[in-house]
Amino acid sequence: MDFGQAIAEVKRGLKVRRAGWNGKGMFIFQGLPRVEVNADKGGCVTSVDAAEHFGVLYSGPVLCMKTAQDNIVVGWLASQTDLLSDDWEWYPM
Repeated sequence: MDFGQAIAEVKRGLKVRRAGWNGKGMFIFQGLPRVEVNADKGGCVTSVDAAEHFGVLYSGPVLCMKTAQDNIVVGWLASQTDLLSDDWEWYPM
């Protein structure tokens, strides 16, 4: 698939990847922005929805990537090569 088709699949809740990516287990997916806040004076940190934390009605979805190092990148940006490639595929569940 091309990038447009891949994004359409991500919007449907699926995971996609580039066949040309060398990193094992890498894929992109749609997520919601979250922030970490101190929940109490004891320094306990918790992750909450960004909209809830900042008192706004909506925080839009973002592209996220699971990396080969088992990290999650929130706010992943496609490269020019990613945008113009036709080797996008579904990530096997």
